Amino acid sequence: SVIKGVWANGEITSGKLFDEAGHLVFEGELRNLQPYGQGTLHLPNNTTYTGNIDQGQPHGAGVFTYANQKTFHGEFTHGQVVSGSGFHVLANQDTYEGEIVDGQPQGTGSYTIHPRGDVMTGEFKNGSMVTGRLNMSGGRYFYEGGWQNNVFHGQGELCNRKFHYKGNFFKGQMHGAGVVKFRKLTEEKNTTAKSINNSSNSDNLTSDESLYHPEFSGEFRGGIPYEGSGYFRYPAYSFHGTITKGKKHGEGVLYHQDGKYQQGLFENDVFVSGTMGKARAALKYVGTFDKDGKMFGNGTVVMIDGRVLEGEFKEGSLLSPGKITYRDKSVYEGELEKLIRHGQGVFTATNGSVYTGGFNKDEMDGQGVLVHPDGQKLEGTFQKGRLINGFGQLRLKDGGYYEGTWVE
Repeated sequence: SVIKGVWANGEITSGKLFDEAGHLVFEGELRNLQPYGQGTLHLPNNTTYTGNIDQGQPHGAGVFTYANQKTFHGEFTHGQVVSGSGFHVLANQDTYEGEIVDGQPQGTGSYTIHPRGDVMTGEFKNGSMVTGRLNMSGGRYFYEGGWQNNVFHGQGELCNRKFHYKGNFFKGQMHGAGVVKFRKLTEEKNTTAKSINNSSNSDNLTSDESLYHPEFSGEFRGGIPYEGSGYFRYPAYSFHGTITKGKKHGEGVLYHQDGKYQQGLFENDVFVSGTMGKARAALKYVGTFDKDGKMFGNGTVVMIDGRVLEGEFKEGSLLSPGKITYRDKSVYEGELEKLIRHGQGVFTATNGSVYTGGFNKDEMDGQGVLVHPDGQKLEGTFQKGRLINGFGQLRLKDGGYYEGTWVE
């Protein structure tokens, strides 16, 4: 360090203090080569302090002046603000503009959180917001209402990237009467949709109903619905329907994160009857369910490959016998094994041919009768889809006709 100043009684009593790079860091009164008394500290980020100083720190009355030309007039103790008013950068680099009493924000003021830039504006008491507004993401999202210990508390309105809520809060969570609307997932992934990128457009986000699912209105406890109806998005799923005592109860639709859904009747959080399927996929079930949510009783399933299964279900599986309608509209009714034709059954092809008899591993096999639409009939023993022993009629390609016995 370099000091340039005035000597008196064998020491420098005032002058200028420079750092090793030659930058001015202090000018004013000195004691023991340290800033002491009245002077000006030149601080980082084009900030200055002018006033009383002790051991190089603000101590007593003084004024901070910042690069934005805003000032803070106050009283300080060993570098810490005790009281004052104006714009001030706090020790954690947050900024506050307003009055400070006993080292804490007090009264009307504006507090900016570093480095996010979120701004709390309203009434402060003992350093905590009592009532006011929090602007987030440059004003795109906000909370306005009551506060306690710097968290949402009491009546308020919250709009963030996921939902818009008006109602009561308790210790930062939705609690009590309120109404919530969740943003559609496509809007969550594209937060620049509709060019809502600045504070002047924050009202557009809450007023554009096309961005939101239908609202849920009712009573909340601990951030989730307790009583009411509408659409609500939970951490693991979404539900549109009625909530009673915190449980899904009545008609509703349950949407899972993997695209599956259940639509129908719920009782105490259990899906008891209705339709189960998968969004944008050919998998759907219509019927009843057991207490574990598995397919149970009479129902219909549409498979991904286009097959439609009908019959009795147990523990999520179709029992034998059952009915299968294939993608080409052919139909099988009879015994099944692992959802293929196996045992006795009737198969009706799309051309009108009907086979009645035995099946093995999805092929005609065993004793059976095959009747074609033109009346031709084959009856006997089939193997791997062909008659190998029996009697029948067959119209030949050259127009001839055969009636007699088939032998392998």
